[in-house]
Amino acid sequence: MDKKEVEMKGYSLWINSMSNLCTKRRVETNGTVLLSRTC
Repeated sequence: MDKKEVEMKGYSLWINSMSNLCTKRRVETNGTVLLSRTC
């Protein structure tokens, strides 16, 4: 597992923990995934 993968996993865990506090909405635009949060 390289550094990039570790960073992505850590980021995913952070997003998941944030979603406990905030409503998370995933928006896909032109193949780009944007995460928007409503706290």
